[in-house]
Amino acid sequence: MASLTLSVLLLVWTTAPAQDAAATATRLLEAGAATFNSKDAAGMAANYTDDAAITLYSTTDSSMQTQHYRGKERIQKLYADLFKDSAQITSRNVVEYARFVGPDLLVIGGTFEPDIGGSLILQFVQVRVREEGGVWRIQNLQLFPIPNS
Repeated sequence: MASLTLSVLLLVWTTAPAQDAAATATRLLEAGAATFNSKDAAGMAANYTDDAAITLYSTTDSSMQTQHYRGKERIQKLYADLFKDSAQITSRNVVEYARFVGPDLLVIGGTFEPDIGGSLILQFVQVRVREEGGVWRIQNLQLFPIPNS
């Protein structure tokens, strides 16, 4: 009986953090998509740490290229440039993976699907840190366009 109790406790202990991470990630990414859809560049930048980095990977037939955006100001400009068009945006995030790797560090993997002129889907990896007051901010975001099939 003691080993069964220990097994149940271990199962709850090992799955609860993953479930909590997924719930936290889903909440954060739903809020992020709503801010993205409102075309609020300052609001999007507020989700990042001051020294955050975004890396966008792209490939051609012969090479891989990367674009780097560092710092909250540069990230805000990136979003402002993206939102210049007056067309309405509807986007969604899908959480495929979320894990706490420490009490104040969350890794999220998934897809982002913005409808900004085509059938673009981006695979992403986010590293988020919990700052004072319990606010989760993006420290690092890596984006990988998924080729249309």
